[in-house]
Amino acid sequence: MAARTVGGTRRVKKQGGDPDNPTLSEVMQSPDVKRWIDAIDTELGGLKENKVYVVSEVPAGRKAIPSKLVFKVKRGPNNEIVKFKARVVVQGFRQRQGVDYGMSYAPVANATV
Repeated sequence: MAARTVGGTRRVKKQGGDPDNPTLSEVMQSPDVKRWIDAIDTELGGLKENKVYVVSEVPAGRKAIPSKLVFKVKRGPNNEIVKFKARVVVQGFRQRQGVDYGMSYAPVANATV
């Protein structure tokens, strides 16, 4: 794995090779690509259903905060594949206070009984 420093924090860039945490290119070349695409659709559908984001234009002179997909194979007690999971993660460490946001925000789960 290659390491790089961003803002004084050491970040490890994944090079691939872990079958339970594949990269996007590994997912797209996988024999299970249809299951991975279903996992991506489920994640994006959940974000849309929960109104997590609003589609808007990026203001002039600004850049959108990058995001990426993170993949995980969930396994059962006998090492069998139980689920293919995809998550959208935003690279929030690139935000600048006072420029990209005014206050911190911590999301809270919507617990309905």
